[in-house]
Amino acid sequence: MPTRSKSTTTVEDLTLLVTLDEVTILKALQARFTQNFIYTSAGAILLAINPLRPLDHLYTDAVKDAYIEHGNLVMMGEKNVPKVPPHAYAVADTAFRDMNRDMWVRPKPSAVFHAAEPDDAPMVSSNQSILVSGESGAGKTETTKIIMHYLGSVSSMATAHDGHAQDRIRRRVLDSNPILEAFGNAKTMRNNNSSRFGKFIRLGFEPDGSLLGASILTYLLERVRLVSQGPGERNYHIFYELLAGATADEAATYGLAAPESFRYLNQSGCMCRQDGVEDAASYRDTVHAMATLGMDDDEQRDVLQLVAAILHLGNVDFDAGDGGGSVVSAASSTALSMASGLLGVDQPTLAQSLTTKAILAGGDQVTVLLSPDKAIVTRDGVAKTLYAELFDWLVARINTSIEYAPRDATDRFIGIVDIFGFEIFATNSLEQLCINYANEKLQQLFASFVFDMEQREYVQEAIEWSFVSFPNNDLCVTLFESRPWGLLPLLDEESRL
Repeated sequence: MPTRSKSTTTVEDLTLLVTLDEVTILKALQARFTQNFIYTSAGAILLAINPLRPLDHLYTDAVKDAYIEHGNLVMMGEKNVPKVPPHAYAVADTAFRDMNRDMWVRPKPSAVFHAAEPDDAPMVSSNQSILVSGESGAGKTETTKIIMHYLGSVSSMATAHDGHAQDRIRRRVLDSNPILEAFGNAKTMRNNNSSRFGKFIRLGFEPDGSLLGASILTYLLERVRLVSQGPGERNYHIFYELLAGATADEAATYGLAAPESFRYLNQSGCMCRQDGVEDAASYRDTVHAMATLGMDDDEQRDVLQLVAAILHLGNVDFDAGDGGGSVVSAASSTALSMASGLLGVDQPTLAQSLTTKAILAGGDQVTVLLSPDKAIVTRDGVAKTLYAELFDWLVARINTSIEYAPRDATDRFIGIVDIFGFEIFATNSLEQLCINYANEKLQQLFASFVFDMEQREYVQEAIEWSFVSFPNNDLCVTLFESRPWGLLPLLDEESRL
């Protein structure tokens, strides 16, 4: 178990501070961080500071087992169980135990007061949700993985039957991470492994705590990254992993070359991750994960073939044609040939799809020629759509492998929300607007949970208390969503015109 802080200048729970202001809180967090205590509690909330380096001693099997044993003691009704230091494991364990509260053993009451005590109320279980939020680069994805690994471990100790089947389920649930990271994460200026989508992971359990399965719901994949990246950033990991880890036969079949050879990868001048992770090793992990999830060789080949096709599609360029239209340039004929072959369409059909569009005029279909600039927009739109559809297919395929059918009303779940962090780029699109709006809503929920709801509970329990004012972002959220003059309702209205 992590060593507790012995310094009198640090506290494990910020609610114990005499003065609760920004300066005091920051000093307390800094004092803990300088001693390698990256976790600090704030009541029921855990604050985690990204150390930007491995701290393996915090996540050993011995540490994990200590938190599991602590949870077991509490669940069995042991008295005077010492508190454990703040940790992501503690959050996950609390959620797991509260989900199974009907399995707890009540502590035996004192004989002196037993006669005066009312009949014991039943222990009530409830489904749990863990929200992992923070700005981009704060370590949300890693924390989510830590929580999932802990829940997988604690559920394995609860398994009393069909151990091999349960172990297979756990492996598949955990092996979904490398696939989601390969296809949904990218290097940004602030984070070498930034999630470019949001996800809600629902882990289903039996009443005894055994893991039944899971489902994954994703939100708002960042499409624009596929065709454009800022300086020092990368496209999605899977492209570099494929180029670095493909076998000689795969490289020949898919027409692979160095990352600098592909327009969708060479715009930012950044080809490598800077966190020590090798793309070739990650490629092997991704392929292994796909196999673990039950994807056969044909499915894996189709996925990688589509990834390669998108790279070649990005190299298709256009020259001006007759009548204000465009044609595929002679210099990019090889790229067109590779893209069409990998997509399974003939070259003329693909070329026509990129350089023309069909519209309905008076009930008749009319073909309109596209200028080279508009053909590029069409090409990028096709690439973004192909990748988004591939990502959705992979998520659906993962869900097929790990899903479960609830058996009865006694089944319960723990939900984990891993949402993208607040971000500001040199060029921001509608995607950044939606991402930041989602974070503002989460901040509003956080403020309500920490300050407003807690103080109302004091009033309900007749605790002498004067309400503390706190800063909130209600005006910012109202600017986005109020009807009819909020920004999002106005955008909806304009889109319908």
